Amino acid sequence: NAKAFALARKARAVPGARVRATFDADLRAPIKGLNDVRLLAERLNDGAQFMELRGDHVEAVGRLRDMLHIARAVRQDPSLACQAVAAGIDESACYRARVIGPGLRLRPADPRAAQVRAAVNELISDLLDERALADGLARALYADRIALTEQVRRSGAERWAIRPLAESQIAHEWAAFPSWIDAARARDWPAAKASIDRLLVASRNHVAEDRPLLGWLAGTGVTDRLSRYSRWFWEGVPYDRAIEKGFRTIAERRVTAVLLAMQLFRADRDRWPARLDELVPAYLKGVPGDPFRAGAPPVGYVVLPKALRNGGDRPLVYFDHGSADPVDPRAWREPMYDWHQSSSTPRRQYRDAARFRPGDLVGRKSGALAPRPDPDPSSEGVDNDPGKSDQPRQDQQEKRGPDRPQDE
Repeated sequence: NAKAFALARKARAVPGARVRATFDADLRAPIKGLNDVRLLAERLNDGAQFMELRGDHVEAVGRLRDMLHIARAVRQDPSLACQAVAAGIDESACYRARVIGPGLRLRPADPRAAQVRAAVNELISDLLDERALADGLARALYADRIALTEQVRRSGAERWAIRPLAESQIAHEWAAFPSWIDAARARDWPAAKASIDRLLVASRNHVAEDRPLLGWLAGTGVTDRLSRYSRWFWEGVPYDRAIEKGFRTIAERRVTAVLLAMQLFRADRDRWPARLDELVPAYLKGVPGDPFRAGAPPVGYVVLPKALRNGGDRPLVYFDHGSADPVDPRAWREPMYDWHQSSSTPRRQYRDAARFRPGDLVGRKSGALAPRPDPDPSSEGVDNDPGKSDQPRQDQQEKRGPDRPQDE
């Protein structure tokens, strides 16, 4: 992929990009080329890890910056699909930065440290540049409003009896859009969610609970009562998911910037910071805010002393996508570099600054984030020791039965 990597590096010098040359008549039609964009980002992601393992840490960090630029370029297309792809690229770059961060050559005694540190500082600056995120989502919402308007208008254009209903629905959707835009540009998720909740309540009051008439006619939703004709065109676009995804991306970028700054701090002082304020102003201009808490106070930080078997501390940075309790009673046994979720329930998101193996946590009977007891070795023998036979996992499969997946 050498040629592709070289072109991606060259593209970083160009501030603007266009994913498609023209817009289709149907603004919600699939966009060609997005799969290629994702594939290029995946190659850069793997390439960054590869270069870190080879010892070329400047190039490893450079490929992460290339990924962030691709995401920034994709966001310039005013479509929700492009915003979603850009968010996925951003989160992949953040994950890889958190994985390779602890291994970067940053200590001043290393002859290559100055170049690596300069690259890391540039990466931190890129991560904290959020101008394209809210603007891209807002443009996508405006474009989708046009697409929705045209879709509804075409549905009623040649049917004079229902055309007024289409126009009524267009007016209803347009009245809601300023609130969607306000939510996308809100400072934090609680403020955005308050706007979204008001919109959802208004939509529930506007729409009957029955299945739409068109569904009844198609035989897909027979009910005892028919919906009112005035609800014919309602479809309920879930913009709230796109907006929440935007705040999630912001949180991941901010936490990643803090973790990289912590690596620089540790390289200089041979310890982790006791408080994130110690990173200011030498490594960060300020501690980034948690976008999932009202008012966006600084992201959280906790150090578990001597939590690793080698006697090392376990520092974690977190944001509150879920429970904001002072201590999360759920135990974390594995290193956390990416998104963790239990079923559909949001939970506080921790990110490790230290690198360690899943079995390297010291057992503790109490305390925040105490590791879980070791699981049944028969279920993780291969994962923990590649030299062991995989027969125990086969035994587990026999207990579950042939129709049950291994990883439930």
